[in-house]
Amino acid sequence: MRKHLLLTALFCSITLLLFGQAKVTFTAQTNAKKVVKGGFFQVSFQIKNGDFDNFKPPKLDDFQIFSGPNQSSEISMINGKVSRAAKVSYGLSANKVGRFKIGSATIKIDGKTYKTKPITIVVVKGNTKEDDIDKQFIRLDVDKTEAYTGQQVIVEIKAYSLDKILNANFLEFPNIPNAYSEPLVGQNDIRNGVDVVNGKQYNTYLIQKYAVFPQRSGPLVIEPIDVYLETLNRSSGMMRRMKFNLETERIELQVKELENIPEKFSGAVGQYNFKAILNKEKFNTDETATLILNIIGTGDMKLIRPLELKGLQSMFEIYEPTIETKLAVQNDILVSQKLITYVLSPKKVGSFKFSPSFTYFDTDVNNYITLKSDTFNFTILQGEKIEEDISQDFSQQDIYPIITKQNTWSYFSRNFFGSILFWILLLLPFGSLFLLLFINKRKNNAIQKQILSKISAADEIALGRLEQAKVYLDQKNQRSFYNEINQSLFGYVSDKFSIPFSELSKDNIRLKLDQQGIEISLIDRFINILNICELALFAGIGKEEDILSTYVDAQTLITAIEMTAKNKS
Repeated sequence: MRKHLLLTALFCSITLLLFGQAKVTFTAQTNAKKVVKGGFFQVSFQIKNGDFDNFKPPKLDDFQIFSGPNQSSEISMINGKVSRAAKVSYGLSANKVGRFKIGSATIKIDGKTYKTKPITIVVVKGNTKEDDIDKQFIRLDVDKTEAYTGQQVIVEIKAYSLDKILNANFLEFPNIPNAYSEPLVGQNDIRNGVDVVNGKQYNTYLIQKYAVFPQRSGPLVIEPIDVYLETLNRSSGMMRRMKFNLETERIELQVKELENIPEKFSGAVGQYNFKAILNKEKFNTDETATLILNIIGTGDMKLIRPLELKGLQSMFEIYEPTIETKLAVQNDILVSQKLITYVLSPKKVGSFKFSPSFTYFDTDVNNYITLKSDTFNFTILQGEKIEEDISQDFSQQDIYPIITKQNTWSYFSRNFFGSILFWILLLLPFGSLFLLLFINKRKNNAIQKQILSKISAADEIALGRLEQAKVYLDQKNQRSFYNEINQSLFGYVSDKFSIPFSELSKDNIRLKLDQQGIEISLIDRFINILNICELALFAGIGKEEDILSTYVDAQTLITAIEMTAKNKS
């Protein structure tokens, strides 16, 4: 028992040290898969827990760069775990019709090279006709029209508009009879994009995406959903907020019943992995063992029944299992994990083997699949309990007799406990823990200094970017000018008020400035400049006479907000 506790403590210390190692990831993203010729889109390269010191972008010769490279970064701490993320983005315009590939970006960190996956962009000829074109509409799409009971169906609600979309939402997702649903898109997920419909490039906004699980065969109906849509329209030289109440179409799916169900079927439908974990294979009749069945898959976990451990009942007292279910969104689908934990108390001594299995219906091959775990070799020794008769029939499924043999740990215990190795292993977890705490404290102090430095230098950095904007102003490069103004304002509030770039929406900026006691008139002017920059960058709209006033107003606003913030602190 003492040996078991010692090894557990050693394992915990190593786990703590490994947990502190932040994994480096390097990915590429785009807000469009298809654009029209002359249409605009964005591509970005993000690295987590690394720096862009050795960043090499891919060749972008097939496109015109109208913005970028724009770099942003953020630092976050959740439950004491620090993570860093940095992003380089480009605004691109498609010049030719065809299928084009954006190659891999590369970055080298600590001697290791990371590459992003290539991105394919389809450029099509645009539709110049204005007849029969919806300027805004809502779509409700499903990834399949037929499904099995318990199979995951993806339902997506998306808004489309020729104008810039400011906001889109609905009151609630409808209650679907004989099904349950889980949302897939979080508050901080990227929702804006572009898409091509009937030769027209639309701005899109992903309102929500759901994983829906049918629970009974027959028709499954999703009733129309009322959606509120707000856009920013420019006509006759005026910018106007437009509000619409739109409705999705009614969707009907056909849910099929499973046939020829085998006896071992668990109730799982979809794609699954299965693993069984036993905490020990050799113990005596005074001890218990823990058997964990780990099931991960894409179907409805509530339909999975606790597995029957046939053949173990004669050897063990099996207690009511504890069940834990976890959900996670991966690659735009819902992945569930179910942990079924059994406590086994032996009733007899002996040796035998046992191989748990899990049977599910695979929707990719439309057939039942049985997954088997590793085979466990049980050895049960006699404890203080009275040994029962071991004579029994081992012909039950998944249990096979092997030679009974007893062993002892007495020699190891007598020579190990109290030795130098024993005390080294005993003190190692505590030394590792103190070392980890010391490293984390130094890391957190460095991060705090970095955050304070960014706060104090926020206005200097922003005004420096405005000087670069002035250069573009003198060169009459409107797009680069508005990009620098936009980045300087966003960068200022991010640095000054420690707002991660992923949360830099105009609503969040308005709320944060209001909390800092900034005058409403200054806040309105700040948001108005952001709107002007967005229209100039993404809609190609910008007045010649507004350029100089935008530059002066941005300078004035940063100085005024900086003075107000310092007076409040």
